[in-house]
Amino acid sequence: MHLTQDEIEDFVTGRCTSDARRRVVRHLVTRCAVCRHRLLRGFPLLSAKEIREIEPPMEVDGYDAAIDRAREAVRPVEERWRAERTRLIEALEVAQGPRGWEGISIQRTKSLAGWPLVELRLCLSFAARYSDPAEMEKHADYARQEAERICPAEYGEGFLADVRARAWAEYANALRVNEKYDEAESALARARSHIENGDLLIKARVADIEASLRRAQRRFTEGVRQADEAFRGYCEIGERHLAGRALINKGICLYMSGRPAGAVDILQEGLALVAKGRDRQLIAAGHQALVNALVDSGRLAEAGKLLLESGLRQAYASQPLNLLRLRWVEAKIQAGLGKLESAERAFLEVREGFFAAGLEYDEALVGIDLAALWLRQGKVAQARELGEEVNATFEWKGIPREATEAFRFFYGACRLEAASVDTAERIRGFLGRLNAEPNLRFEPEELFA
Repeated sequence: MHLTQDEIEDFVTGRCTSDARRRVVRHLVTRCAVCRHRLLRGFPLLSAKEIREIEPPMEVDGYDAAIDRAREAVRPVEERWRAERTRLIEALEVAQGPRGWEGISIQRTKSLAGWPLVELRLCLSFAARYSDPAEMEKHADYARQEAERICPAEYGEGFLADVRARAWAEYANALRVNEKYDEAESALARARSHIENGDLLIKARVADIEASLRRAQRRFTEGVRQADEAFRGYCEIGERHLAGRALINKGICLYMSGRPAGAVDILQEGLALVAKGRDRQLIAAGHQALVNALVDSGRLAEAGKLLLESGLRQAYASQPLNLLRLRWVEAKIQAGLGKLESAERAFLEVREGFFAAGLEYDEALVGIDLAALWLRQGKVAQARELGEEVNATFEWKGIPREATEAFRFFYGACRLEAASVDTAERIRGFLGRLNAEPNLRFEPEELFA
């Protein structure tokens, strides 16, 4: 196993135990290129001569000599590194208070100029990723601007390239979250321009972000490929949790591309890798995708059990729309298991919730599920009333043309009492394929051939 970043930092700063120190040296004397690369790039002020001197000796028993030589090589930068890190941690504690960034004084901001200020802004951006997309973008934008202002002489060109690559990549990710896909594309290209010989962790992170962007653009094949690249990179440097995150990203890509069965195994593998208490929102997103993939794969009992045991309701307690989507999948499970009355109540509740939130597309999808349930129960009149209501009230704004045609066809059939459960299932299948194939055409003659 490669050394972790914490092991490298503890080794250099002298905080590790004697056993841990021996493990680091034992690993370094194997001439592991990955860990040596990470160790050297972690301390940017090393000269070329000092970098050569940090090369560990081949003798496995020369622990003390190796430790002394390594620490001597980084001693010129250790004091500055510790001071900057201390200022960064202190500023983060202030920024996490009630006033946030506003609580950081101008004097403290000036003392953070350079790498620490970039890190602070990126930390604040990351913290806002689920709660405030606009704030996420603002901090990431400041981070990449600060990174571009840093003089190479301050830190060294190699380290500065890594800082800039990371800042541009996180800015691209923030733009992606805010659905500014063209701008995110440009920012990602800038990030990649800095990482030709960059840190392996940053390379993997850039691939991870690109996978998320491709998923948002519905370019699922590319998204899966980039997620695989991120997974390989994280595995190479021993980052188990991040490797799990890359697999979850890949699983969601597979699910959205209409391959739920393939997504199940990948999502399960990814969830098994991530650290349980490290990123609860990531775990919740993974579990939610897995529940949906299990339902669409017909594994309803497993989906129901996971829904009860995953803690998703608690994770989304303050997120009403996500709770509504959980209720929707619960209704699908109940309908599939023959609990028709419970499913009917849930579908009605979810449809009303989407209507109140102004989510017409989701409301229309739930309407198809509800109409199919009523047709299954022989409640043809209620399905007809639903069709009349939908056609009378929906404006269909922002809904793709082919989806609109499919909805109108189905609800028109309901009004004419010509719809069946098979009709609903075929329309629902078409809409699922349309998500993965935006250029798909709605041809009723082919769909019902």
